[in-house]
Amino acid sequence: MADTIDVRERTERYVTRDGQIVFSVEGPLFFGAVELFEHVLHHIHREPNVFIFNFHRCPVIDVTAVEELRRVVTELKVAERQVIFAHLSPSVRATLSHYGLLDGIETFETTQEAIEAS
Repeated sequence: MADTIDVRERTERYVTRDGQIVFSVEGPLFFGAVELFEHVLHHIHREPNVFIFNFHRCPVIDVTAVEELRRVVTELKVAERQVIFAHLSPSVRATLSHYGLLDGIETFETTQEAIEAS
């Protein structure tokens, strides 16, 4: 069964398919993002084959969080998991693009589109 992880104060519920998990990023993503990544790595060896990161409520991301996110994405790909980013603000998209983190990762305007496409 698919899960939704609350990594900040609240999360939206999405209708997901089996083998999918949605991580909602709530608020700016700075050095303290370790909490999010610990949740992700906890699930890496479980059922989900598709990891969708919902950045809907994430207005900015700093370079430290980008590097932590890169580490998690690399581990997911080594484990042959699909990684998808959704709801990227212009600022977050520009930062991730600048540091090459969008290379080889599907992005979608909405989380529901990401769920339906994967």
